Amino acid sequence: MKASALLFLTASTVEVNALNIAITGTNSGIGLSAAKQLLKAGHTVYHACRTTEGAASAVAAAGGGNPMVCDLADIGSVRAFADVLTEQAPNLDVLCLNSGVSPSRKAEAPKRTKDGFEETIGINHLGHFLLAELTQPLLASNNGRIVVTASGVHDPESAGGTVQGDP
Repeated sequence: MKASALLFLTASTVEVNALNIAITGTNSGIGLSAAKQLLKAGHTVYHACRTTEGAASAVAAAGGGNPMVCDLADIGSVRAFADVLTEQAPNLDVLCLNSGVSPSRKAEAPKRTKDGFEETIGINHLGHFLLAELTQPLLASNNGRIVVTASGVHDPESAGGTVQGDP
C-alpha cells in the first residue's frame, strides 16, 4: 500500500475530537475550502479575515464559524486579533497561516502595509510570524499545531508565480 493511501486510511479511520481552529484568509481559495470541510467535520473555525465584511462573508460561504478581523497588513490588528482569540478560544488546537498576496506585475511601485513594509513581506511573512508568536502560548498549552498553506504563486512556471521581468 502506498504511503499516501495509508495516510488517508489512517486519517479517515481515526476519530478526532472537535478542534478549535483559527484560519487566516477564509473568504476565498484554500482557506474557504478548508473552513467548509472542517466545519462539516464538527470543528470550531475562527475566520481571521482582513475586514468585518470579509469575515461575515466567510462565515456565510463556509456555513458557520466565528467571524473575526485580522488584517495581516496591520500589526495592531494582528495584536488585537490575538487578544480576542485568547478570550474566545483559550484552547486553540490549530493555527492555519493561509492568507497571502502576491505583488502586482503592473504596479509601478510596491504596495506598503500600514506599518510601512512591502505588502508581500508584511502580509505573507511578518504578519503571520507575529500571529504565530502571539498565539504560541495558546497552542503550547494544548499541544496545538501550526499549519502553513501555499498557493500556485510559489511556482515560477505558473502565471501567478511570475514577477516583473520574468517570462
